Amino acid sequence: MDTSVVRGGSRRLHVRLGALLLILLLFVGVAPAAHAQSALPGSFAPGPCPIPAPEGYTLDCGTLTVAESRQPFTGRTLALAVAIVRSPSVTRQPDPVLVLAGGPGQPALPLVAAAPQVFREILATRDMVFIDQRGTGYSRPALNCTPQAAAPARLMVPLGAASNDRPALLQVGIDALLACGATYRAQGIDLAAYTSVESAADMEDLRVALGYPRWNLYGGSYGSRLGLTMLRDRPATIRSAVLESIYPLQANFHTGVFATFSEALARLNAACAADPACGAAYPDLEGAFARVVARLNAEAAVLPILNLETGEPIDYLPFTGVDLTVILFQLMYITPALPVLPAVIGEADQGNYRPLASLTSALLAERQPGDVPIVSQGMQVAVQCNEDATFAQAREFVAARDQHRAVAGLAFSPLFHEAILEICAAWGLTPTASAENQAAQSDVPTLLMSGELDPITPPANAREAARTLSRATELVIPRGGHTPSLLSPCGRATIVRFLNAPEQIPDASCLAQEPPAPFVVVP
Repeated sequence: MDTSVVRGGSRRLHVRLGALLLILLLFVGVAPAAHAQSALPGSFAPGPCPIPAPEGYTLDCGTLTVAESRQPFTGRTLALAVAIVRSPSVTRQPDPVLVLAGGPGQPALPLVAAAPQVFREILATRDMVFIDQRGTGYSRPALNCTPQAAAPARLMVPLGAASNDRPALLQVGIDALLACGATYRAQGIDLAAYTSVESAADMEDLRVALGYPRWNLYGGSYGSRLGLTMLRDRPATIRSAVLESIYPLQANFHTGVFATFSEALARLNAACAADPACGAAYPDLEGAFARVVARLNAEAAVLPILNLETGEPIDYLPFTGVDLTVILFQLMYITPALPVLPAVIGEADQGNYRPLASLTSALLAERQPGDVPIVSQGMQVAVQCNEDATFAQAREFVAARDQHRAVAGLAFSPLFHEAILEICAAWGLTPTASAENQAAQSDVPTLLMSGELDPITPPANAREAARTLSRATELVIPRGGHTPSLLSPCGRATIVRFLNAPEQIPDASCLAQEPPAPFVVVP
């Protein structure tokens, strides 16, 4: 990604996010109902690929048929899309790497396009297996909900003074999710079957169907939670696991986000202060952020949304403190965007919104490659209701944002508001077994990787998960965001070293020779 400051009249700061958004871990159309398949549960049928093969690699595809619900089995089945990228090596290892996408709700097959760039070192010696988890991507049914339920940005509303305020656009999202759940229930879809336990059983069906005695796991974000479930439930089938941006079973994503985002901002402030130029230009980033949020919530600024090719405005957006909170949270996921964030915050504090306008323009201009949504929100909500959100009480949502008022704007997403409990109840979903809120235990060799500045799954999550993983190794990518290793040559090399010899602690000394990009200072 090219990050540069364009000097001159506008001093625009342009950031190209490009295909990096594909690697994130961040929504259209109502899916057809699940239906009985002619194939038996657990069977795999080779078939045409819904995606092109990456240049220089062979791609084999097919469909895995699984039970919608295993306890009890109702006779209904799901069709899960599978793609296997073959290693070009004639001496490739017999144990492939299974990719567990994030979200929950992110499809894995679109990640195949990035394989030559981000998985090249793994593919040098091993096949890689990609599967769209139940409810996602090219699998059927895909629980995508509607555009209204999934709209992630343009939360253009002022932050309410009362903790139980439900401004209009928040209510639109709530109502859309309520309607989405009602639609799926009317179609007979068993939303209670969309869990990590069922997905882990799907993966076991795939392993057996493909004939692998054991395999290795690579899971990022929610994929790490699914990986932990697999390590807990079927350790004998797993040779090693690489888990990144860790989402432990005992963590609550919904109430914890306010603390993790606040802590990431504090770490960004410390990193800027340790850099002489950044610290001199933008002292006290946390205070600056709080001031800008308060000012924009009191009176929205009108930001130009730019055509980044021409620099000309294509829209004008009333921008509140809530919007700044949401946009900054999204940008902190993206490692290459982190060097410019002190300038975005510091310049806005001084009344210069041009860097913020340019970054917002870049974020809103991105379009998802392919023809499936980045996240199937119906699957996301079902999983979160079944095994995370419903383990919290409404008062815990309120207390979490009250303790971190500077980032309370995140609560304008239904996922981070106590309204998610209303949605879960309307979808007929309640907490699953208490084990899904308890730490996963395993003695399988596991590499836990984190980004120092990740706003949602910080290094502390890896430390917490490692307490019950007796053979875990932790690695933190300096100034990394969410799933940062795939953008780091050293991170990728460390993963390969670990896969080649999981019994040993991998050498990650190359991180010292891979300093993070310097912070950008607007002159």
